[in-house]
Amino acid sequence: LRAQDVDDFNPLDFFLTFDETSKWLEALVAKYPEKCLIETMGKSYEGRNIITVTINPSQARKVILVANLRAREWAAMSSAIYIIHELVRNSNTYPQAANFRWIIVPIPNPDGYEYTTTKDRNWCKNRVPQSENDYGVDLNRNFGYKWEELIKLEDAYPWEESFRGTDPFSELESQVIGDMLRFHSDAYLYVDMQTFGQLILIPWSYTVEPAPNVNFLQSIGEVGASAIFSQTNQVFEVGASAELDQRVSGSSMDYCYSIGIKACVIMKLSSKSYYIPTENIIPHGKEALIGVIAMAEMAICVVTTSKMILYITSRSASTFMSVLGLLAVAICLPALEAKQAEIPIECLNETKTSKDYNVFDFILSYNETQEWLTALATEYPEKCQLQTLGQSTDGRDISAISIYYDKPKTIILLGNLKAREWVGMTSAIYIIHELIFNTVSYPNAQEFQWIIVPITNPDGYEYSREHERKWGKTRSVQQDGNIGVSMESNFDVQWQTGLSNSFLTPSGFLYRGPHPFSEPETRAIKELLESHTDAKLMVDMQAFGPNIYMPWSYTDEPIPDIDLVRAVANAGRTAMLEQSQQEFDVAIVSDYAPFDHGTCADYCYLIGIKVCIILRQQVATNDIRTDQIISLGQEAFAGIQAMAIESDWQQWTYHEIPDPTAAITYFMTYNETNDFMSTLAQMFPERVKVEQIGSTAEGRDINMVSVDYLLTKNITIVANLCAREWVAMTSVIYFILELVYWPQKHPDLTQFRWNIVPIGNPDGYEYTMNHERYWSKNRSPQPGGTFGVSLNANFGY
Repeated sequence: LRAQDVDDFNPLDFFLTFDETSKWLEALVAKYPEKCLIETMGKSYEGRNIITVTINPSQARKVILVANLRAREWAAMSSAIYIIHELVRNSNTYPQAANFRWIIVPIPNPDGYEYTTTKDRNWCKNRVPQSENDYGVDLNRNFGYKWEELIKLEDAYPWEESFRGTDPFSELESQVIGDMLRFHSDAYLYVDMQTFGQLILIPWSYTVEPAPNVNFLQSIGEVGASAIFSQTNQVFEVGASAELDQRVSGSSMDYCYSIGIKACVIMKLSSKSYYIPTENIIPHGKEALIGVIAMAEMAICVVTTSKMILYITSRSASTFMSVLGLLAVAICLPALEAKQAEIPIECLNETKTSKDYNVFDFILSYNETQEWLTALATEYPEKCQLQTLGQSTDGRDISAISIYYDKPKTIILLGNLKAREWVGMTSAIYIIHELIFNTVSYPNAQEFQWIIVPITNPDGYEYSREHERKWGKTRSVQQDGNIGVSMESNFDVQWQTGLSNSFLTPSGFLYRGPHPFSEPETRAIKELLESHTDAKLMVDMQAFGPNIYMPWSYTDEPIPDIDLVRAVANAGRTAMLEQSQQEFDVAIVSDYAPFDHGTCADYCYLIGIKVCIILRQQVATNDIRTDQIISLGQEAFAGIQAMAIESDWQQWTYHEIPDPTAAITYFMTYNETNDFMSTLAQMFPERVKVEQIGSTAEGRDINMVSVDYLLTKNITIVANLCAREWVAMTSVIYFILELVYWPQKHPDLTQFRWNIVPIGNPDGYEYTMNHERYWSKNRSPQPGGTFGVSLNANFGY
């Protein structure tokens, strides 16, 4: 076929062979080189070229169509030919299509297709020899996402038409398509064209669990179905592939969505059969082109902006309103008005204000969240400020918004430390929205500075949205090519004592990282917490509840301030029960779960923030529906506001002058021990004084308390030179209390000045509390990167 003859040749009169298709495409490109190009991406097992046609190659926004992965589905191939024909030969008829680069593979399975035209019309697979005279692999079960999940036993048998292959991407043809998809992973839309069923299917194929952004995907499919109906009266059903069709592992659609292509669908043409007469080539091609153009336009507009103008038919109006929840304006055309929907291009370039973002109607992406926070800080500088705490592994900003930033009493909220727990982010977004836009409704909240980090783990969050919904970790590269660290196991509190395989194995979902604060994300949160140790409250917002948890996570021992923290947690519990009728359990973390090590809440309490809470919303799930965003946000805000008020009150009244006698009821930290001695000196200034006698390698004061310091006969006691010997420290604390509070019980002791050093090795003692319980030395650096000296072997005699 010559280029000059291409306009006289009608590829829609009959089903082309593979060779005829190749020759027609070559002639088409020769005749219209300014509109299209072809490329041989690879070869099939039998040596046939696998050809890609690119139309409008200068356009940036990509749409990928792959037809005929299953050989017998001729209507898919002929529809791809129709689309190529129309977009090149009749491009003026489809002005909307000019905005996209169309990447089309009409015959990705050339060996199988040729076999259906010459030998067996019902053949499905490719033609690679298998064992015992069996042939072929179902290419749409051979892609590298969830391939290992054997859904049906027959998928493993080479003689079955559903045989998935020996390995993912075992076939040349699927390798070629996989390479192409990865190269164009920035595409807006992927369509796997199949027959039959009149269905538009969305991920996932391998499970009935909803895919990330399922509402967005559903809206894409609904647009396509509505457009087809408006022009052909053909009804296409839209839904998840595993629910409407069948569960399939290793599908091209699931793989495509797993690598980040924004919207991926299967379009099943033809209502009843793989076999269609030639007179149906054009009708099926027409419905495919109408649907694909509409879905492409929808994909680009939803991805680019949430403020849309959509033209929809009356058939689809109620579906759009319920599925999307995104419409700024909906113009419903009469059902009989067959008019192609067109989304104005200006909607793609509009500068939005903070009120243009429909933050309660869908799960915001990271970029949308950043844009919204930036808009808030720009428009309401008197109410809020935006701060970049650091950057993630992949270079995304970790942002904190400070609301009522001039208030001295601080509340810190952290969302999304575990990437998959989207409710932490959505509830944080709700609270930000209410504090900015509905200020008068929350007068008590205005007493605090609110520092809110809605997405603490931006890389992991985006990965959970675009690739793996259940992903929890960061995205840093670890040993043996593994990816990610659990942020909730990476803080420097008892990090070294987490020795179970789940914490130590880089492939595990609880992997703690190679060292504490190995992740830029946890370092950013560390610096935030350490700069606000006077905060009244910190809340780590999570899913999989309903629980309000208190430290510690690594031991069943309660924290020293457990009564204070429990009172705060109970205030939140009561408020949330009143708001949502949801009963929350209040408990120490370790009462409900196996010991966790290196958690954010434990570290928060360790550095001095008195009330550190883990708020777990939602009953036994990580998933959140868009219709739950507001109700869960209201629940969280009611509880957190109540906890903030209670914490402020409790910390004002609780141990304003601490009761030193409580010091013998638990093992005090180094700082608490110093506070204990200072309090005694304030309460008994005529008998007790505290003085610093030196400093440690890490800069901690070595303090001595003197009881009856005006007397001249001295007795000196030093405890805890060997760091792990806590009983030595607690014994001298007991001794101090007896000397100060009950001297009448010990008249023989009142003739002496008692000089007591409760913690002679502060650095070592703190290390035993936070890292290694059996540590004995100090923490001075030594040769070879080691640490510590045994103090009781270091004196000069």
